[in-house]
Amino acid sequence: MNVIFFGTPEFAVFSLRAIVEHKSSSAPVHTIRAVVTQPDKKKGRTLKAVLPPVKLAALEYGIDVMQPESIKTEEFKNAIIAYKPDIIVVVAYGKIMPAGLLSLPVFGCVNVHPSLLPKYRGAAPIQWAIARGEVQTGVCTMQMDEGMDTGAVYKCVLVDIKEDDTYASLSKRLAQIGGTLLVETIDAIAVGSIGLTKQASVGVSMAPPVRKEDGLINWQMSATEIANRTRGFDPWPCTYTYINGKRVKLLSVVPLLDDLSTSKEVPGTIIKKDKEGFYIKTGEGIISIKELQPEGKKTMDYKAFLQGRLNHEGDALYVG
Repeated sequence: MNVIFFGTPEFAVFSLRAIVEHKSSSAPVHTIRAVVTQPDKKKGRTLKAVLPPVKLAALEYGIDVMQPESIKTEEFKNAIIAYKPDIIVVVAYGKIMPAGLLSLPVFGCVNVHPSLLPKYRGAAPIQWAIARGEVQTGVCTMQMDEGMDTGAVYKCVLVDIKEDDTYASLSKRLAQIGGTLLVETIDAIAVGSIGLTKQASVGVSMAPPVRKEDGLINWQMSATEIANRTRGFDPWPCTYTYINGKRVKLLSVVPLLDDLSTSKEVPGTIIKKDKEGFYIKTGEGIISIKELQPEGKKTMDYKAFLQGRLNHEGDALYVG
């Protein structure tokens, strides 16, 4: 089949490579005719252009790359038609596909979504699955429609979330699985050996885009909830709090079962410091801070941070 591939971040690169490098004597051969990705972004003081990871991979393979500001124009639609696509594949592209594109290829548009649909529809399913304490997630391939991840499903794979998984580690694992699942799906579509299953109307949950302010710690939460959010929001936006008016990112925390605090202490209070870390009261239980990054400083462990700081237990971290 002729494939048009829509994708932008590193997560999508795994699927792109899986299609390009898939070779089998018993399976169809698919050709990615063009890649559509987000425009280059200018970053830093020098405003140097940063190329999307998918663009870099496409150029490596010698694939045509398009980076339209809008995919809703007639000009762009005609450019896609010129490639005579049999199918469009969408993996973390970052924009909603208009109806005119969804209906364009013979076999429609197939999406790789990193959750067990209908759970965690939306832009940030991996982050929220970890942040909300899920122990399992997955990857699904689905036929796209005009809704937000509401299309009928081709195939799904269940994936366990490890206790030490962060967004970065789980995303990489799901991307690898998703690439394999995508190839299996489009192979089966090409020979007509796969069906579609309508998503259930119960058990639906949403995963909206993660905002910077989602990382601000509410110390009324439990220690486990704060630890989960710290893992889910790594590497961005990270969980953070304020110590003496300075923003501090918490990069590694451990929830403790033994509650060392008393009912008199307010959540967000440093209650103890020792050679294993320093401990903060939460709405339920305490957490031990292992690694953190003060504003404008490099990442450091708790020992380096405590030198000359926080000499008095009882210092409040955040009052809101």
